[in-house]
Amino acid sequence: MEAIKKKMAALKIEKDNALDRAETAESQLRDANLRVEKANEEVLALQKKLELIEKELVDSQKELESTNAKLDEKEKSLAAAESELAALNRRVQQLVEDLEKSEEKTKVAITKMEQASAAADESER
Repeated sequence: MEAIKKKMAALKIEKDNALDRAETAESQLRDANLRVEKANEEVLALQKKLELIEKELVDSQKELESTNAKLDEKEKSLAAAESELAALNRRVQQLVEDLEKSEEKTKVAITKMEQASAAADESER
């Protein structure tokens, strides 16, 4: 009988220990589940953030393409304007040269007129 009581007491202690271990394991399981839930929430938040960043990237790439197209147009316009400016500069230079030739011819004509006028005055005398 004494052996049975000892055995029962040992089994009761073993049962209490097992219950304590079970409670500890359940507590650890709850903590682990909470950590998993928090991690899942963080993953979802990071996925949303990633989607937003990817959308911003796509938008930025579209904007970059648009800006590059506008830049190309402006560069073509600039090249055309520079070409036109060069042509106008050549035209101005040609006009200046023509003016100088005309002034030279005018001087020659004035000199000839003065000589002719002097010759006419001489004729009249």
